[in-house]
Amino acid sequence: MVKKFEPARAQTVEKQAVDLYAQGKSIRAISDQIGASRSYVHRLLMRRRSEALKSIVSSVRVREGDEPLPSGNAISMGAIMFHNRRYAH
Repeated sequence: MVKKFEPARAQTVEKQAVDLYAQGKSIRAISDQIGASRSYVHRLLMRRRSEALKSIVSSVRVREGDEPLPSGNAISMGAIMFHNRRYAH
């Protein structure tokens, strides 16, 4: 059975997970420390990463308009960094 967190607890868990990940902790260590499953922690972190990338990409895309982006643009670099971090684990 899936363990659901109360909304306030879910926000606390997400903040703790993000903070611990920023400190370099592994997903396994974070899940042990905050009392959530590894898959839950992984989903939280992936959602956070994709939201951050979307916010970066959207503002640059709006600023650049409909023309093709030059190589080395922040969107291209952001996508490469996102891809590398996503599959490095």
